[in-house]
Order: sequence, then C-alpha cells, then structure tokens
Amino acid sequence: MKMLIANVGSSSFKCQLLDMPAEKQLAKAKVERVKTDNGIITWSIGGGESHRVEMPLPTYGDAISFVLSKFVGEDGAVKSMDEIEDVSFKPVYAKGLSGCRYMTPEVCDKMAVYNRVIAPMHNPMYIDAIENFRRLLPGVPLTGLFEDWFFDKLPDYVQYYPIPWDWTQKYDIKKHLFHSSSHGYAVNKVSEVMGKSRYDLNMILCHLGGSSSIMAIEKGEGLDGCGGFSLQNGIANSVRPGDLDPFLLSFLVAQGEGDVDQVIDKVMTEGGLAGLSGIGYDMRDLQKAAEEGNERARLAIDVYVHGAKKYIGSWMAVLGHVDVITMQGGTGEASSYIRKRVLGGLEEYGIVLDDKRNEETIGKLGKISADNSRTEIWVIPVDEEIMVARACYKLLTEGK
Repeated sequence: MKMLIANVGSSSFKCQLLDMPAEKQLAKAKVERVKTDNGIITWSIGGGESHRVEMPLPTYGDAISFVLSKFVGEDGAVKSMDEIEDVSFKPVYAKGLSGCRYMTPEVCDKMAVYNRVIAPMHNPMYIDAIENFRRLLPGVPLTGLFEDWFFDKLPDYVQYYPIPWDWTQKYDIKKHLFHSSSHGYAVNKVSEVMGKSRYDLNMILCHLGGSSSIMAIEKGEGLDGCGGFSLQNGIANSVRPGDLDPFLLSFLVAQGEGDVDQVIDKVMTEGGLAGLSGIGYDMRDLQKAAEEGNERARLAIDVYVHGAKKYIGSWMAVLGHVDVITMQGGTGEASSYIRKRVLGGLEEYGIVLDDKRNEETIGKLGKISADNSRTEIWVIPVDEEIMVARACYKLLTEGK
C-alpha cells in the first residue's frame, strides 16, 4: 500500500511517500516558508538526487499541489494519483478524541473547537492541509495519529486540575501530553539498543527543538511531562513561552496592551526564544551570538537550559529511579553544546556525560553517557512519520 505521510507545521510541510508495510521510502519532500513569497521546496525520488526550488507559496494548497506534481508522473515515484491509497497526518489535538482516526469532516470539527487559544498554531494548519488533500485526492482515505496517543492513560492525579469540578466536567478539562510519535519511537528504540523490555525501564525523554517537551516514563508507560490542557506549557519554545503565570495575561490586558485575543496572539507568536533573544530561535544562531557577546542570546539559552534541567530534576523525584535519559528532536540530536549544558553537573545523581562521545554523536544513534554513569544517556534520532505510517496502516487494514 502506497501511503503519503504528511507532517504539517505552522509554516512548513514535510512528507514521505512510503510503500507499506515494507516501510520503503519512495519519495520525500520538505517545504519551508509556506504562505510567503519566498517558499523553499526540496524533494527527492527513491533516494536519488535532491532537487530544490524557490517560489511563492501563498497557501498550503500550492505547496501540496507542487509536491504531488513531482511525486506523480513519468519521472515521479508513481505514475498516477490513483496509486496513492492513503494520506496520513500527525494532527495535534481534538476535543474528546485521541489515537488513530479517519480524518472525517466530523473529526476536523472537533479539532476546530481548539483553533483559538488552545492550539491556534497547529490545528488550523492541519485542517487546511486535510481539506486540500480531500480536494486534490477525492475518494482517497485520510487518516491521522493524534499527538497525545502515547499518553492517553495518565494517572488521574496527573490529569486533573485543582479547579472547580463543574468546569472540569462541563468542558472535559484534563492535562494532555504531546510529541507522542517522537516519544513513542524513542521508548521502543532505546529499549531495543539497551536490550531490555520497555516495561522494565524508567526513562526521562527529552524532545528538544523548536517545540520541546520532557517526559517521565515509568515502566514503559507515560507518567507525566511537559503539557497541559493547551499546548502552551513546558520549557520555552521557538516563539511560544511555555510555562507562564496566567495572571500575567490579565495584567497586560489591564495595561492596555490589547484585548485577551490580541495579548495571547502576541505572546504565542513573538515570545519564546525569539522574544527573549531578539534575533530568532535557531539554537545555532543563538549560540554563535552569545559567544560574540550578545547578552539577550545568552539569556535565551540560559532560560532554555534552566527549564530543561528543572523538568529533568522534577521527573527524577517523581520516578525515584531513572535508568535512561534520551535526547531527541532537532536540538537534542544535533547540539552537543545544549546536551552538555542540560546534563552537566548532575554527577551527584548518577548522571555522567562522556564529553568525547557527546561531541562525536551528532544526528546519529549513540550512547553518550560515561561508563561509570548509573543512568544511561542515549541520542535517539526519531522517525515520527514511520510511527504515523504504522498506526494508520493498521487502521486501514485491520480497522483498529
């Protein structure tokens, strides 16, 4: 079965065309700067030569149409659109839904409930992409694996907030954790490389990147982590602040900075590492600027590192014993500097980084803890798309 796996970002679109269940990659593409006049598209067919073009991409529909034009045809991975038997997505959040689903209009309606405030930088983009695929590939099944699937059995004392109970019941207010495809992949892979069952391991999983989360895994199952009722929790992200005193927003409204929607919009689009640094959020740029004396870049890195350390320490206390810590995501996989900043100084707790292994393990699987470290530390390059493909293939073929 030929499945197109679509990963939609706030201004990006990545996809792979896979032959399932063999998991053979037939084509892949990456689109950057969607909804701008200087979009960038790179793609390759069957692992061959990489191609690149810059062009205006005013809508997700334009980006999707271009990618399909390269995947389909005489020089493409398939000869006709009819060969594409499914499009699978990695949607984030829907009211009352989780797991793997057919992306019907009814499911999209449940996602749209959270378009404002709760997931404004994610849900509208996914709904837009889903509707474009529905138009461009009529009759082709559209499936999706929601981003909270791995954490759908949290303890009740983790899920519930100490707010009036009638609100909890009326609005189904619970804590949710995300980045499930990354964390689910990491749990399985680190168990494999350690040669132990996931159900015998306590883990702290660190997905570090433009969007970050740090999770506690007890005996192979999700226990707690960066997350909340909305997506605006945890350590600082690229343009979102992470943990924030909610009364700060009321204060800013009272000071005349705008109404509630305007203040929230600014916090979520001009905050985070970019807001602190004033120069953006790419960790490579921040590190270079900090080394050159830029104090705001230094501050942004320090806030990020402190937040990561704080969550790791919290989950150490909650778990009691930690067998392994993973580093994954764009920054976690590629930045030996951030890994050392986050994990350095924890020797008293049995967490000892090996500097040489850390420096040598960039963008590849590898153990970076010292031999005398009680807790193993692994860099895990994750494949989120393959997790989506496996789950959606099972839904399509087994109906579950």
